Amino acid sequence: MNDVVAEVEESRRGAMVRFEGGERLWFCRGAWLERSPLRPGDVEDLDVLKQWLLPRQYPQALAGAVRLLAARARSTGEIRQKLEAYGYMDDTVDMVLYKLEKEGLLDDEAFACEWAAARARHQIGRGRILRELVHKGVSRDVAERAVDALEREGLAGILNQYVARSVTLGRRVKVIGLNGEFTGTAQSIDETGALIVTEDGGGERRVLSGDVSVRGLMGYC
Repeated sequence: MNDVVAEVEESRRGAMVRFEGGERLWFCRGAWLERSPLRPGDVEDLDVLKQWLLPRQYPQALAGAVRLLAARARSTGEIRQKLEAYGYMDDTVDMVLYKLEKEGLLDDEAFACEWAAARARHQIGRGRILRELVHKGVSRDVAERAVDALEREGLAGILNQYVARSVTLGRRVKVIGLNGEFTGTAQSIDETGALIVTEDGGGERRVLSGDVSVRGLMGYC
């Protein structure tokens, strides 16, 4: 399918190309330099262009998704929204999500359980937790299962579900809190929902608040 280039926005990172039909394509710097520059008024076969661009977008999109997960746990919907906002194609986003789910780095059930447990510790009610999860891109069915389990089994029960599905336990983490930060290995979750982390220098610490950042995912730091 042919379309006409309407606008090109170049930056140090690459270029965003918009077409008259509404399509927009992101070219990272390497892909932009590799390909002959596109200019407004150029006619392009979008199917051919997308096939060429897909293997060039994928590594960049995957690295970006891993960086997002390294900052904090996120739902599949959040990662999709972020990648789409950056201008990655739907096929690229689907490939990245498939890879992350296959590697166990994205799991909405575990994310929902973790979020529900954390919010319950702050006395947040069912309705608000449900709304927050849906807002974060978790499907309503998954969100409802998490809050139902919280009401049915209590904090201990939902924590057991989280532990069974957690992608954090056993991984190196960076804990960032109000009183500083440290790195170590996430070992377990105690009965209060605190994360037990063995510090690099030895000793265990309980983490009740702060951002827990998973490092070293799939070779990225």
